[in-house]
Amino acid sequence: MRLNCVNSGSNANCYFLTNSAGEILILDCGVKLDRLMRDKGFTRFKNVAGALITHQHKDHSLSVPDLENAGVSVFGYMNLEPKKRYRIGQFDVIPFYVEHDVMNYGFIINERGKNERFVYATDCAALPLIEGIDNWLIECNYTNEKWEENLINDDKKINYYGRVFQSHMGLDTLTDYFERVTKKAKNIILCHLSESGNADKSEMLERMSKYAERVDIATRNKEWIL
Repeated sequence: MRLNCVNSGSNANCYFLTNSAGEILILDCGVKLDRLMRDKGFTRFKNVAGALITHQHKDHSLSVPDLENAGVSVFGYMNLEPKKRYRIGQFDVIPFYVEHDVMNYGFIINERGKNERFVYATDCAALPLIEGIDNWLIECNYTNEKWEENLINDDKKINYYGRVFQSHMGLDTLTDYFERVTKKAKNIILCHLSESGNADKSEMLERMSKYAERVDIATRNKEWIL
């Protein structure tokens, strides 16, 4: 499979997961439709098997109405049941709950007939332990030292920093999670990094490197062969 990052971060989130048949599964659509269509990973709507939406916040769901008007089937927190298996084109999808301040799902995805499994989870303070995953697209919003330093220096935004801590995944929580995962992954792509100076990319890459053959950070227009 191929993964394309249309955009990642606090302003907008959207990714394409493309299988060997050229089918695209859109993961969140927090960008305008014209931006989505200009991405190098997009081919045509005929090739879009569907779109998976994690939760209602606009940085993840902005273009849902436009996608539906374009004939794209949209799935997610609003119409799927957790722990059930769904077939979307040639993708198998199992949604699961993650902890956020609104209803939010993560997704286990695999291409039918293939053994490798992929997880997408973002905007979550915690998620259930999931084993046997080869490729992860997972939130790492902040590093704790940066978060605390910024809180001390700008305590007028204590409500903002409190929400970040309570509803988003930080590096310490993420490393604790992967300490419990027994299978070393092929790829861990870190997404939804803070755009307010709470993230230390070098520390994130260094500390996560023990859990996967390749660790990278999701940035606009980046592409990975999984």
